[in-house]
Amino acid sequence: MKSERVILCIDVGSNSIRCMEAAGSVDAPRFSDKRVFTTRLAEGLAQTNRLSETRMRQSLDVLDTLAREAHSSGVVMRAYATSAVRDAEKRDAFLHPAASILGHSVDVLTGVEEAANAYRAATGERGGGMLDLGGGSTQIIRPP
Repeated sequence: MKSERVILCIDVGSNSIRCMEAAGSVDAPRFSDKRVFTTRLAEGLAQTNRLSETRMRQSLDVLDTLAREAHSSGVVMRAYATSAVRDAEKRDAFLHPAASILGHSVDVLTGVEEAANAYRAATGERGGGMLDLGGGSTQIIRPP
């Protein structure tokens, strides 16, 4: 019997790192409870255009914990980052160690990608609009 593939989705946001496991099929996915780690990665970004060393270290420590848990249980990880990393000068100071910890790169979403993902997750693309208030950005989605 083939074991089911489980993916740990990691969202590296401006104020927190959120993660959730997904399993099952595209038509019938199952999700674990969401875990949230408040890291405030964007703290000071508006003033310096850079990510704080302290907040980067805190965020990298969370990613290290998640990676160890995932590796020990055979879970595949996928990580993406949003506004704080997208907007930061010298964001590679965070992205390179994060990739080393996770074993793969962290996808940095554009604002349009972030909005599209939020829309799909919230509505299942069934119409209507939505507002996604993030720690470092806001997306307003109105279908055509």
